[in-house]
Amino acid sequence: MSKKISKIVFLIMVVVFMFTFNTTSNAATKKNVGDKTLYGIMGDVDGNKKINSSDGELILNYATGAKKLSVLQKLRADINGDGKVNSIDALEIINYIQNLVTAKKLSSITIVNNPSKTEYNVGDNLKTSGLKIKLNYSDSTTKEVTSGFTCSPTTLNTSGTQKITVSYTENSITKTTTFNVTVKAKTKSVTSVKINSSINEVEVGKKIQLTATVKPDDATNKNVTWSSNKTNVATVDSTGKLKGIAEGTTIIIATAADGSNVKGEIIITVKKPVYTGSLKVNDKLMLITDGWVVYKTETAAKNLDTSNTNGTLKKNDRIVVMEIKDNVIKIA
Repeated sequence: MSKKISKIVFLIMVVVFMFTFNTTSNAATKKNVGDKTLYGIMGDVDGNKKINSSDGELILNYATGAKKLSVLQKLRADINGDGKVNSIDALEIINYIQNLVTAKKLSSITIVNNPSKTEYNVGDNLKTSGLKIKLNYSDSTTKEVTSGFTCSPTTLNTSGTQKITVSYTENSITKTTTFNVTVKAKTKSVTSVKINSSINEVEVGKKIQLTATVKPDDATNKNVTWSSNKTNVATVDSTGKLKGIAEGTTIIIATAADGSNVKGEIIITVKKPVYTGSLKVNDKLMLITDGWVVYKTETAAKNLDTSNTNGTLKKNDRIVVMEIKDNVIKIA
């Protein structure tokens, strides 16, 4: 009894499928290869969820009587919806496959606009705002997009010029292009500058070397620039060498060169030079080309008071020290 019932159920199912085949054949005229239906994907005769030449072969084999198709396969094979499965349906599948092969494909991508931000510090994350790329297709068409792409790397860990790779995928085809960003090393600013000098006085015409201690020890840029607020009193060069120019007081400044504007200062007093040689009153001098000498053993200071010589001094003249006061040697 159960076997008879099973046969009846099977016959009913066959009738239903045949009815569905006949009643939907007219509607199938609106279907295309690849359309999804209640009975599967149109053109996917073998039901493997792919449409390829094997589906066309099944139709041709069925049309020539070399192959049988199930009711569902016939429904999926009747592409043109005429209620028949023949070479016309196979041709529909062939055309579909050819269209896939010849359809436009993504051939390359190019940068239209770089991101708004292109300068970073080491450790920063990449910002892609403003980035626009152009999609170039095999049929010479193009499209510009501002999203849908990926960039690598996203964290910038190396200083210098870093290349960023942009990738875009469409229909399983991935194309790439690149742009550059500048990554700066992390900087440590100067917190203090101290001028090292136990000397705060210098004579006119004398020079002293100044140095500066910059903190912290691992500051990125430990250079300083030197300056004097009264260059008519004392000057200082780029190496910190100070020279007394005239009597007075000036402030010598060492400024951090890293842009932090941190400064160190020292007050320097410039005084008249003090004579420390061996000349004394009544010593006899002889004029030579490059200075004054006493018995050919000492070069005298050039700041001589020659008011008693009537301006007639010449080489090898004999003269006498009249007075030594405030480093001025009066002669006659």
